[in-house]
Amino acid sequence: MAPRTTASVAVEDPDEQGLWRLAGDAQSTIDHSGRLLGDDALDAYLQAVARQLEPPEVFAAVPFRVRVIRDRVPNAFCLPNGAIYVHTGMLALIESEAELAAVLGHEMSHAVQRHALRLLRRAENLLYVVSVSGYSRDLEREADREGVARMVAAGYDAREAPRLFERMRDWAAAAQAREGSGFYASHPALADRVESTAALAAGRPAGGRVEREGYGLRTASILLDVAQAELVSGRFPAARALAERFVALRPGDARGHLALAEIARRENDPARQDAAVASYRRVLELEPATADAWRGLGLLLERRGDASGAR
Repeated sequence: MAPRTTASVAVEDPDEQGLWRLAGDAQSTIDHSGRLLGDDALDAYLQAVARQLEPPEVFAAVPFRVRVIRDRVPNAFCLPNGAIYVHTGMLALIESEAELAAVLGHEMSHAVQRHALRLLRRAENLLYVVSVSGYSRDLEREADREGVARMVAAGYDAREAPRLFERMRDWAAAAQAREGSGFYASHPALADRVESTAALAAGRPAGGRVEREGYGLRTASILLDVAQAELVSGRFPAARALAERFVALRPGDARGHLALAEIARRENDPARQDAAVASYRRVLELEPATADAWRGLGLLLERRGDASGAR
């Protein structure tokens, strides 16, 4: 089966036409679900990175478009018609543009190589296959090979790809994610992904673009969004790590210090209370009219028995 590398590879097979109709339905469902982040600047940035990974003739054959879903679980998937969706949880886990290129290159490869058509008999629910159960291990490895090749051709450092999957493995262990739970890294098993991408990276020349700081600054607001979701889920260390990354990127932004203060206060660990007070006071130095900081600081002082300070 020829890959869809030019517009001349038309969608003529009735089965594939049916898949594209299913993809259009799934895309419409997602786009009208209320789950999209709706950050036009971020979408444009992700689209610009995707543009570097395939030549124009491939975009003519598969009209790729990247959008972001608000969901703390690290995941990314591509429908056969080129609609790519990346969870905020994935963007928060990624730490460089090179890692982003590895993810997008992998997902784009599924559409270019027409993997959904190969799995047609399993595709009664197309969205479930591409975003939850995943492709077979052979097809995932093929997408890894193609994805790494695309990121290298675009000038990125291939050594960034396994680092992302190692981080995903740690996230899955901390979250106790199960195989088949919908977690992106569970298809195939994380150990396989780390091993395969490390082998692919080892066969590539050292060097290439990483773009760690640039990626961080463009996606910083995502960190606080996911930190709040992790806080609600009771995953305090994960929430704190995300907020700390935000503060490192934007030390003068009161929102990061407020997030750290709220996490430390709600953790209700006596050893973390001094850090919470310090963070609240830093917020008030930066933004004196921040009501949530006054409230949080008052609650902490009351907890310590300082009634007059709390008042």
